[in-house]
Amino acid sequence: MNRKTKQIVYNILDTDEYAREDDLYLTMKVIEKMLNYNYGTAFGVILQGMKYNGISFESITRHRRKWIELHPEIEIKATEKRQDEELVYHMEYARR
Repeated sequence: MNRKTKQIVYNILDTDEYAREDDLYLTMKVIEKMLNYNYGTAFGVILQGMKYNGISFESITRHRRKWIELHPEIEIKATEKRQDEELVYHMEYARR
């Protein structure tokens, strides 16, 4: 396990609102900071780098959940936004 993961995840979540809602985006940002890969790098190479550096998807999402638990006011905003999007989806695609 990489001990820098928590600090990097918390720094990203403090500054990037979209990372609070999307685990894959957050994972991409963490990998970008920790492994210094660019967008053209093959996915297999990135996964090998994660394995050798002790980075896991589970640890990143676990740190995100803990960060949200420590910042309950942010979770409310994300929940409200999600509810609004669900309402729009139901209004547009629900059977009449």
